[in-house]
Amino acid sequence: MILITGGLGFIGTHTTRALVAQGADVRPASRRPAPSPLLPPGVETATVDCTDLDALTALGRTHTITAVVHLAAAPLGTADPLDDLQHNATAALAVLRAAATWNARVVMASTIGVYAGVGTLPWREDTPLPLPSPHPIPASKKVAEILALAGGADVVVARIGAIWGPGGRPSSPFIAIPAMVRGTVQPGTVHADDGADLLYAPDCGTALALLATAPTLRHRTYNVSTGHPTTNAEVAAAIPDIATPLVPGGSGPIPYLDTTRLRDEGWQPAWPLQAAVTDYRTWLSAGHLR
Repeated sequence: MILITGGLGFIGTHTTRALVAQGADVRPASRRPAPSPLLPPGVETATVDCTDLDALTALGRTHTITAVVHLAAAPLGTADPLDDLQHNATAALAVLRAAATWNARVVMASTIGVYAGVGTLPWREDTPLPLPSPHPIPASKKVAEILALAGGADVVVARIGAIWGPGGRPSSPFIAIPAMVRGTVQPGTVHADDGADLLYAPDCGTALALLATAPTLRHRTYNVSTGHPTTNAEVAAAIPDIATPLVPGGSGPIPYLDTTRLRDEGWQPAWPLQAAVTDYRTWLSAGHLR
């Protein structure tokens, strides 16, 4: 069985869907289970606090766990940054300890934000990371990466880019596309030449599923994204029937990830921008708020 911590969250549900599509036995877990329209029918969920090692290891007494996709994290902006760091580090250590007793692979979710401060683009996995972090999220992810890769266990780090799509936030402080697709952009807030390395959520799910199930992997760290920048002007061109008030210009080069390692493992994104926008709008038109 593959355990997905944070499995009822945004990326977790898409990872669950990708694994179910492969025929895998999946158990998405969360501290506070809640219904999700994205979960495939019949998928059982588990309630577990990832900071509780005893609760985690108890799962292994009733299931043979072969891999853990660790996506659980402290909710964004709801606690003191030091509390977030402590929570996330404790959870990472507990997952690593539990997985070691199960002899299970761990896919540890990290973020594109760990590269903040690196000047040369695209950002590659073998690039030395700056020690300072501009935000608690990349700070805690760097801690998790160090903890994960310190031992000799079967651990893979996934540095995830800008993910958007069904189940995601209606607006984001990091990317404009959710608000653009919804037609809720405020004038003067989005620049045409700014953007991100955007990856549609189902593609992120298939990438993490591959990292969890591949019999062997060439590396221990993988960038997960499209591997190219997408400007807000390109997003606007994909939704011409929604008026998007863009400001000319931008703040500089758009960071993006080198995804050669992931593609060499056989992964390819299945959702080009136009198709992804259409799919997301179909999801929203069905009455889903996120």
